[in-house]
Order: sequence, then structure tokens, then C-alpha cells
Amino acid sequence: AYSCDGALEPMPTDVLDATADAALVVDDYFGALDAGRFDEAAACFSQDVYYSHPPYRHTGLDGPERRNFRGRDQLAAAFRERGQTSFGHEVTASVQRGPHCIFEGRITDLPGGATITFLSSLTLGADGTIRRYVSFYCDGEVVR
Repeated sequence: AYSCDGALEPMPTDVLDATADAALVVDDYFGALDAGRFDEAAACFSQDVYYSHPPYRHTGLDGPERRNFRGRDQLAAAFRERGQTSFGHEVTASVQRGPHCIFEGRITDLPGGATITFLSSLTLGADGTIRRYVSFYCDGEVVR
């Protein structure tokens, strides 16, 4: 599994009234991101989002360190810098309780035909956008 520094921000506790379906929000996010619609992807997140991602590979943000973004504008700029990719995201399982969701998935069609698996958590804001997003991945596919 990929090892790196953890996320810097704790989970918000003032969003207990969020009732949106996280699976639908994530589907909208990955659909827009994979299609290169970066502003639309960023619109799935709150204005004050905290977004923490393991080192990006195969993108314009390539590097060895965990990437942390604060705010929708910073996140949209990062998506544009990341650029459109050849790979796609597939969510394979998710569970939601109130505003909190954990989901796992696969990133397919990486260079050389590789697939990796990931695990992410998110917290929705009261407006149904993602307020906190933290992701980790395994360098190589975890097969059940």
C-alpha cells in the first residue's frame, strides 16, 4: 500500500444535517474530472473544501508528496494543472452515514495498462457539496 503523510485537517463536525447522496456527488465529480470538465468537477466541492490526495502520478502534478488543497478555487486550479488524463475512476463500494462516506474504487487504463485501487473518505456540507475529501491508494491493484 502507498505510504505518505496523513491529511492535515480533522473531519468537520458541524455538518450533521447534510442529507445528500454521497454516491451521486462522487459520480458527478469523477464523471466531470475524467472528461476534463475541471470547473464542473470543482463545483462538486464546497467553497471552503479541504482536499487531500496522495502523490499524483501520470499527470501534470507529478511528484512524490501528498497534495493538499484548500478552497474550491485552489482545487479547480489544481485540476487544470493536473490536466485531462487517459485513465478513469470506478467506484466499487461505498457506505454513507449522515454526511460521512467511505468508498473504494479502481483507477483503470493507466500507462502500460496498469490498474490501482484507492480508498477515500469525504464529508458533505449542508448544501450537498463535498467539504472534506481525503484519499489513499495502493500502488498496484488489490484484488478480493
